Amino acid sequence: MLKKSILWIFVIFISVQIFSFSSATAAQSNSTSKKVTEVVVEVVKKTRSVPKAKEATLFETCHKIVRKTAHFSEFMLLALFVAALCRSYRFNMHVTLIISLLYPLLFAAADEFHQLFVDGRSGQITDVLIDFSGALTGTLAFVLCRFILLHIRRKKSS
Repeated sequence: MLKKSILWIFVIFISVQIFSFSSATAAQSNSTSKKVTEVVVEVVKKTRSVPKAKEATLFETCHKIVRKTAHFSEFMLLALFVAALCRSYRFNMHVTLIISLLYPLLFAAADEFHQLFVDGRSGQITDVLIDFSGALTGTLAFVLCRFILLHIRRKKSS
């Protein structure tokens, strides 16, 4: 029961966090992601020689990557925890796969629709695709981990 409760908390927390990020105005969202981008750019500049003339281009490229990676990562974690939650209820693997892909996909579409009503934001089909790619990766990671654990258990018992 505790395991299910913890998984529910993670699924709800991630869902609320995604909605919260999407509720931020364009200015607020940009400010947050630019802070992360500044850290990334500093790390890149410490590990590579970047000509002064290319710093602005580097920042813009990193900023886009940071924003899209955030989309991908949020939905990867969401799908991973949804899959774990489904299995905790002993859903068969087919049902688990369907739910762990369908919930994030519908949530991503609803999230992008919601952004149409947020100041300075827009809903993007490409973001839904990035979100779904994250969900697919999270689901595949869950399946792979489950396969490895089952293989280890079988090996120990034989």
